[in-house]
Amino acid sequence: MMINEVEINTKNLNRDRFNMSSELNSIQNSMKEMFESIKELDTMWEGNAKSEFINQFIKDYATLNDICKSMVEFMDCMKYASEEYSRCKNTVNDLIEAIKL
Repeated sequence: MMINEVEINTKNLNRDRFNMSSELNSIQNSMKEMFESIKELDTMWEGNAKSEFINQFIKDYATLNDICKSMVEFMDCMKYASEEYSRCKNTVNDLIEAIKL
């Protein structure tokens, strides 16, 4: 059986987007705290291990930044989908109302 339509619950979609946004803010705040902690740690030790640790942290931090950017893009898509679905639903409702006798 092939499904020919998809029903979207914009309330759930918007709730999920809000939850993702809250989690993203929490992640970004934790990233800032972690960055500050690493800056402090950087002043406390010397040597090859320090360089390796800092270099790996910078790579991991950049990767996490990229993930955050992807989450923002995904949430933007969710917002667009919600708005478009609502717009289409309203258009259909208006058309139905227009042909009612």
